[in-house]
Amino acid sequence: MKKLINLINKHINLSKDHLTDVNMTYIQHTKHSFSYAKTYFIASNKALLHGLFPSTFMTASTDLEKQLNSITQTQLKKELKKKH
Repeated sequence: MKKLINLINKHINLSKDHLTDVNMTYIQHTKHSFSYAKTYFIASNKALLHGLFPSTFMTASTDLEKQLNSITQTQLKKELKKKH
């Protein structure tokens, strides 16, 4: 039981450290991570359909790259504003 409690405490501390490192609250981090998950989920489905029907979603990979870059740039801008 003590090992389990230690493992849980370690996980909690690592999570707190990560949130501090990325300068986000738990809710902010959850929303940010879910936005990536949604993007990857949609992209995966497009890739599957493109594999079966090559004439569909022909720019999906490029579109995904642009979308992820946009998410990342938005996050970086927010971090820079907080530091100044």
